Amino acid sequence: PRDSFSLYGELFGLAPNAEQRLRYEIEVQVTVLSIDRGRDPMARFFGGVADLVGFSEVGEDKLALRFTREAPATPDNRRRLPELLTLGLGTSPSGRYRLTVNVTDLVSGRSTSSQREFSIARP
Repeated sequence: PRDSFSLYGELFGLAPNAEQRLRYEIEVQVTVLSIDRGRDPMARFFGGVADLVGFSEVGEDKLALRFTREAPATPDNRRRLPELLTLGLGTSPSGRYRLTVNVTDLVSGRSTSSQREFSIARP
């Protein structure tokens, strides 16, 4: 298995509900962009064929998580609410990936999204 990595972010401007609670949803999605098959020409050829006919995971969601969080609407939390998420890479193959994080304020309905690409190196 591979290591894990952590995501840190700060949420700003969340609206409190009638009970003075902040309610929001976080969705994390990791998409395979390309798989590193090394320099072996046969592995690259057959891997490319597998991609074309849909046998490999390229372009499909490798991981998608969605969960709801709730926090008290204290003055500090309303200004800046820190979030820390840790994701395990499991047996993900070496290659390039896209990480997308969506956050939705469940009280106001406002949402924001951010994307980054990352790579998993060959062992």
